[in-house]
Amino acid sequence: MILDKIRARQQQDEALYEETLQQISRNEERKQAEEGAWGWPEDDWQPVERDFSPEQTALLESVWERALCAEASPLLFKDDAAKRIVRQYQLAFPKAKPDAQSYLQAIAQHHFVDTARVYLKRNAQATVVDLGCGLSTTLRRLDNKKLRWYNVDSANTLQLRSELGLDTTGRIKNLAGDPSDPFWMDQIHFNKGKGMIVIANNIFSGLPPKTVKSLLVEMQGRFPDTLVMFTCIGGDAAKSAHMFRLYDLNAKAVFHAWLDKPSTRVYETSKLVEEFSKAPDIDQRIRRQLARCYSTGEQILVDLIF
Repeated sequence: MILDKIRARQQQDEALYEETLQQISRNEERKQAEEGAWGWPEDDWQPVERDFSPEQTALLESVWERALCAEASPLLFKDDAAKRIVRQYQLAFPKAKPDAQSYLQAIAQHHFVDTARVYLKRNAQATVVDLGCGLSTTLRRLDNKKLRWYNVDSANTLQLRSELGLDTTGRIKNLAGDPSDPFWMDQIHFNKGKGMIVIANNIFSGLPPKTVKSLLVEMQGRFPDTLVMFTCIGGDAAKSAHMFRLYDLNAKAVFHAWLDKPSTRVYETSKLVEEFSKAPDIDQRIRRQLARCYSTGEQILVDLIF
């Protein structure tokens, strides 16, 4: 009798274990299928030999940084476009491994992609404006084949993006000009019912506070239900900054004061989230450095919804 009960219990445990394995497999398949619905493949490229100007090399350095993070921590960061560009153009920079500053860039793009995807599940045909796009590869991960996308940057930067094969769909329009100038607001297609996303990354940190406020207030008035995502600095890291910065890590207080409509929501990420603070594929020493970067205000991720 006792042996029968033990065998029955073992069979139940084995069945439960097998069911758990199957559920994990189903979840992984579902996750891969969902990931496959976003972005573009980076296939069919050939090595290219070419020289880059100092200005272009400076832009490419951020691509190199993100590629390093994607290679070192593939469970956290996916940036096939950055890795493709590094290999295709045989890029080589002095830094061989990602450091804390590399990961700050990768974390920002990771945050933009994840936050935008949540918004796009409700607004699949949204307009996206990438202000000061540089050589961002966000589109290559975020596109759902329905977006209307605008890149706003200098003519030279937009030309380099084209040469690197970053913008290869008719749904992308490049607007050459100063991203801090609101000229782009008159040139984009905005449909309130379909929504809009504005990615400003770190361009605000190089602007006077009055200019940042003016841009955000005008966006709020003209583009309701828009998601605006950007980075800024604050706290100790901002003490030596001469342009826009927060005096502490409280972004909500500043932007609620600027954008005082009751419907406006402000979200901030001013601490290193657990996904990265406990990530096994990021060196422990770098995780500590990242935590310090966030505690001193070197990167505050801000999301606004008007």
